[in-house]
Amino acid sequence: MSKQAGFTLLELLTGLAILSLIIAGLGAGARFSLRVGETQARVIIRTSDLDTVERALRRAFAEAAPRAASLRGGPDQVAWTTTLPQAAPNAEQVDVVLLLGADRRLILRLKAHLYGDRYETPVAIRDVELLRGVDRVEIAYWRDGWTTRWTQADLPALIRVRILFPPGDPRHWPDMVMGTVLQPLR
Repeated sequence: MSKQAGFTLLELLTGLAILSLIIAGLGAGARFSLRVGETQARVIIRTSDLDTVERALRRAFAEAAPRAASLRGGPDQVAWTTTLPQAAPNAEQVDVVLLLGADRRLILRLKAHLYGDRYETPVAIRDVELLRGVDRVEIAYWRDGWTTRWTQADLPALIRVRILFPPGDPRHWPDMVMGTVLQPLR
C-alpha cells in the first residue's frame, strides 16, 4: 500500500477557515485604524483654528504699547496699539481693533504707523480674518476684578476673549485668557 504525500480535504478546509479569520481580523483592524485617523484629522483641523487665533491674539496683546490710553475696549470689541512687524513693512506700531464683522467673521483691523514723521501717519486699514461663522464675542478685562469695559489709562493685567458659535455648530472653545507683558498682576 502506497501512501501519497499531501493534505486531506479536511486539513485544507481547516487551513482556509483559519486564514479567512486572520484576514477578517486584519480588515477590521485596518477599518478601525482608518476611522481613528479620520477622527484625529477632524479634531486637528477643528483645534488648529483655535490654536492659530489664540497665538495671534496672545502675541498682539502681549506686545501692547504701554503708553497712556493705548487700549480701549467694550464687551464685544477692543482696540489697542501693538507691535506687529509683519502687519506692514516699515511699520513699528500698529493700531489694532478686534471685532466681529456683520458677516460673522472675527477680524483684526490693522492700521500701521510708518517709520518717519515720528509714526504720525497711519497707512490704510487692512482686515485680517481670524475665524468664520462666529455668533458673538465676549471680551472682559482684569485689574482688580473682571469688567466688560476698559477705559483706564493703563493696560489691564489680563484680557479674556470668549468666542461663541451659533447653536448646532460643533465648535466649543474654552475662554482665551491673555496677559499684557508689561503689567504685573495685582
